[in-house]
Amino acid sequence: MRRGQDLLVEWYERECAKFTVLGIPDPKVIHSYRVIINSTNANEQYTPSAKKEFASSADSWLCAYGLAFGDTIVTLEKYEADIKKRVKIPNICREFGIKYIDLLQFMREIGIRL
Repeated sequence: MRRGQDLLVEWYERECAKFTVLGIPDPKVIHSYRVIINSTNANEQYTPSAKKEFASSADSWLCAYGLAFGDTIVTLEKYEADIKKRVKIPNICREFGIKYIDLLQFMREIGIRL
C-alpha cells in the first residue's frame, strides 16, 4: 500500500491505528488466493510481468477475500476484456463470480447522496 503516495495512502497513514491488520489470512483466503493465482498464471492473455505484479499486489488478496467470503469489492477499475499488461480486479471478479461495484454504487448503497 505504501508504494504510491496518493490520497488513499495519506488517509491510511493518518487512520491506520483504527484498523486491525491481520498477519496470517484465514485458510479459506489462502486457498482462494492459490486458486486465483493459479488461474491467472495459466491464462495466456496476460503478460508474465502483469501476472507477477498482480500476484504481489494487494488486489490479488482483496479478490481472494471476496471469493472466500462472498464479499463485494469496491473498485474504480473497469472491466477490459482484452487487457494484457495488467490484471484488473473486475476481470478477476467476472472470472470467479465475485461481486464488484464502483464507488458511486457503493455510495448509493450506504445512503450517501451528493
